[in-house]
Amino acid sequence: MKLLKGKLLYMGLAACMTFIASCGGGGGGGSTGSVDLPNELDPNTNGSETGTVTILATDLVTDQFSAINLTITRAELLGDGDRQLLFEGEKTFNLLALANVTEIFSVTEVTAGTYSKIRLTLTLIELLFHDDRPPEYPRLPGNGKLDLNPRGDLYVDADNPLTIELDFDAEKSLHVVENGNGRFNFRPVVLTKQVENEFDTKLIRQMGVVRNLNAEAGTFDLCLIEDAVTDEEDCVRVAIEGDATSIFSATGEAIGAGDLENGAIATVVGRLFNSDELVAAAAAG
Repeated sequence: MKLLKGKLLYMGLAACMTFIASCGGGGGGGSTGSVDLPNELDPNTNGSETGTVTILATDLVTDQFSAINLTITRAELLGDGDRQLLFEGEKTFNLLALANVTEIFSVTEVTAGTYSKIRLTLTLIELLFHDDRPPEYPRLPGNGKLDLNPRGDLYVDADNPLTIELDFDAEKSLHVVENGNGRFNFRPVVLTKQVENEFDTKLIRQMGVVRNLNAEAGTFDLCLIEDAVTDEEDCVRVAIEGDATSIFSATGEAIGAGDLENGAIATVVGRLFNSDELVAAAAAG
């Protein structure tokens, strides 16, 4: 299990014990947190230090489809002559399910330095309609390569985790082909935003397996269900915030922290904070 410093997910809303398949996926790990850019960062650092980069995924709303499934197999952070792998595996997001929440896509330890671009490799876009029309699979532009250019450089160092939100605008990304056959073109419109604090993004929703449960302290590790190339389990530390947290069983009954069990599958909704005391693992959204 990979552990990364300084990430703590507070269950300020609800944690639902469930035994259905999965609502998350995709390798790396995740969290939001305060991001203060360093004043004296050497952009030419080449391995003496590492820092943590978190990628979040969310979506703006569209009402034309019942699901818009986007499959990503690779994510990279690019700088001048440098390339850092953030994720490699297979992660499928239903963009419509992200209209009101954010999912963790990846949390990765990379070489400290200055970066300017995020590159995603897409393999599939699937459109499911509300009516009986068959699914549609628009052609991916750029041979599936999607380069995202944030406003300004991205700085990574050991002391300041970098959190980036990728906001996919499904409605602006899909266009009816003008030849009259009613098919769609896919031209991704993605807003790339550096998250400055835990309230600078939507609530985080993540499914995973409960590990290292400490009911007395009110903490456990949520280890993500994913299709990644590594067998190493990726987790994020969860803190139950007293009366502000509601916990339900798979049948909808209210339960307490003492009813949680290691190995159970849980869906957690809350916010991610920086923490100097606790440790969180990479989450593969």
